[in-house]
Amino acid sequence: MGNWARKYAVYSFALMKYILLSLLILISVSSKSTAQLSVQYEELYSTHSNWFNGFNITQYKNISNCFSIGAGVEYAHAPLHNDNDWVLTKLQFVPIFIDMKYQFHPEKKISSYLRLAQGVSMNAYMKQDYPAQTPYKVKEAGYYAAGRVGLSTKINTVFSATVEMGMKAFHLSGNDMDVNPHGITGSIGLLVRPKKK
Repeated sequence: MGNWARKYAVYSFALMKYILLSLLILISVSSKSTAQLSVQYEELYSTHSNWFNGFNITQYKNISNCFSIGAGVEYAHAPLHNDNDWVLTKLQFVPIFIDMKYQFHPEKKISSYLRLAQGVSMNAYMKQDYPAQTPYKVKEAGYYAAGRVGLSTKINTVFSATVEMGMKAFHLSGNDMDVNPHGITGSIGLLVRPKKK
């Protein structure tokens, strides 16, 4: 393993520990009145014209009336992805991430917001370097990043419906040969706020 690869592995492991610790802290927060849970179905249309779909779950803690920070996990998959002239099949991605959200008018029934997320994605897929080759399994980790804008509509005091559009990448790096599905993403979901006691 080269020097760059060793540094990358150490960085990925350190970031993963930080994200997991943050997730545990957020889940164990005792003040439930300022907690929010987001569940979303999401699709990504990659720059290689392939569709990825899956879901994500994020637990938030309000820092202020407009700003919240959270941690979450996502699962995305695709049956086929062509990248760097390779044939990739049975792709599965599991990002664990820190999420920051700014909501512009949280007191209104319909409000817009901005979300930024980064983390580590655990990736697995079958790979063929050339068409006649027998596919072999690849497992790797990569730097995950996403940016989205969204609209939230209050259904009642507990539930809100959400819709989002943005950009997402599963394995950002400085190496053009890394498998990095990225493109336009859209999602629909539900935001749950526990009732205040």
